[in-house]
Amino acid sequence: MPKNQGAPQTLSDLLNIDYGISFWKVYAEEMPEIQAILKQFPWARVGGDGAFSYELTLAMRHLLGKGSKFGWWTTEERDPNITMKQLISTTGRPRPPTLAWGSILLSDKHFGEKSGWTLPKEEIPWLSFGQGRAAPSFPPVFEHNWTSYYKWRGLPLKSIAVLLLH
Repeated sequence: MPKNQGAPQTLSDLLNIDYGISFWKVYAEEMPEIQAILKQFPWARVGGDGAFSYELTLAMRHLLGKGSKFGWWTTEERDPNITMKQLISTTGRPRPPTLAWGSILLSDKHFGEKSGWTLPKEEIPWLSFGQGRAAPSFPPVFEHNWTSYYKWRGLPLKSIAVLLLH
């Protein structure tokens, strides 16, 4: 696909030298920042290529799958009505695939905090307090990093809640 002919329409167009280089350049520039964030958490594993596997992390915690038993972690199918053109921003940089996220919110019954997070209770960033759970200080006082946020919220760093809080 020649330069300046619009956004790529297919995956092969995206991988084409004219478009692919800008995507991988941005990815490489952001990688050190992402790795620095991941190093704050004992559960985060970075592969030899420097990449983090979200799916592997969920699978290791038995949170990878589809359906209500996975709570807010449930995966959903890519919306088949979304075209490759719609996945590419106006700058020519790819965006994550648009999924049918949130469709579970259309059901009559919604998750509570425990059933939504499906994490051990000490790893949940609760919104309801009492019953032995004290609310975090207000106004919030923490540095601009996840370690400080977790400390303020009273969460152990072993909690993978950050993956939904991001």
